[in-house]
Amino acid sequence: MGGRSPSPSILAATFFVTLSLLLASCSRASVQPQAPVQSPSSESEPASESLTADFPADIPVDYDLTKMNANMVYAQVFNLMLEPQKFENSTFKIQGSFIKANGPKGQPVYAVIIKDALACCQQGLEFIWDFAGAEPQIEQEILVIGKYTLTTTPDGLDHNYLAAQICQVLPH
Repeated sequence: MGGRSPSPSILAATFFVTLSLLLASCSRASVQPQAPVQSPSSESEPASESLTADFPADIPVDYDLTKMNANMVYAQVFNLMLEPQKFENSTFKIQGSFIKANGPKGQPVYAVIIKDALACCQQGLEFIWDFAGAEPQIEQEILVIGKYTLTTTPDGLDHNYLAAQICQVLPH
């Protein structure tokens, strides 16, 4: 083994792959798309709690994970990790705890973490959103609606995330 250290982008990719594997279950249950739902209204929350951009009131959602029980959410997120191409450009609605990490170049990386029924095996989805300096607190409950996007990094690694259309902090 040489004395050369792996590049930061390789370390970040390894971190996210490891995180994905640790957070994934062994289920291959399939979930059918949900009918479109109405997005949450920012009128029901104080303005300081809303992180919603100026988007139409109705955003069609293909998979509403907020309507599924914990086991089905666990299976659905596992399916995303296992066969991401089947879900490309699908719109997801997801609720969970906000987390923030640093990407390979020091940029913030955001994810919503979902706990399973036994609270033993957490899963998460990265999402991209411009908080404009008003990020939620770590582990604060949030709702994210966004398109599942597949890309490849310059290093040739797969990078999957939700391109968020709505990000809203939920009341305690």
